Amino acid sequence: MEKNNQSQYIVKAISFLICLLPILLITGPFLPDLSICLSSILFIYLLIKNKEIKFLHNKIYIFFFIFCAYLIIVSLNADNIFLSLGSSLFYFRFGLLSLIICWLLINYKPFTNHFFYILLLAFLFLFFDSIYSLIFGSTIFGYEYDGVRFSSAFGEEKKLGSYISRLYPLIIFFILLKK
Repeated sequence: MEKNNQSQYIVKAISFLICLLPILLITGPFLPDLSICLSSILFIYLLIKNKEIKFLHNKIYIFFFIFCAYLIIVSLNADNIFLSLGSSLFYFRFGLLSLIICWLLINYKPFTNHFFYILLLAFLFLFFDSIYSLIFGSTIFGYEYDGVRFSSAFGEEKKLGSYISRLYPLIIFFILLKK
């Protein structure tokens, strides 16, 4: 029974780390990458512990991981190995992230609601912060509105439009999934 409780805590921890991604993406690259790495380690541990390795036997994922190995081999033959390896060495984390999300959608039903509401919360916060900056000339965090592009919590980087355009399909997906 204790092992089952431990597995449940690990599943909840993985779900929590993945659900926080929309908020962590606002903070910059370090925290989302840390969240993905920790959830990947916990996920691999959970698969090995529960002997669910067969979940990895999917043709698409096998092809993706072979492609990642190919990228690493090609990077080793590049002129600037460190620069090339910097972008290709940990590329597999994106395939692992999609595998984790797929596994959570199948095995942990509260994940869809949690992720949807946190994503919606992040969108609403950015929306109201943008409205605030339009009215008062600066964001809640004190970043000035230049009159051209909203930045909200992203500061001088002006990534609000990119954030919305990339994550908006997820909101639509979860709305359709609820119906």
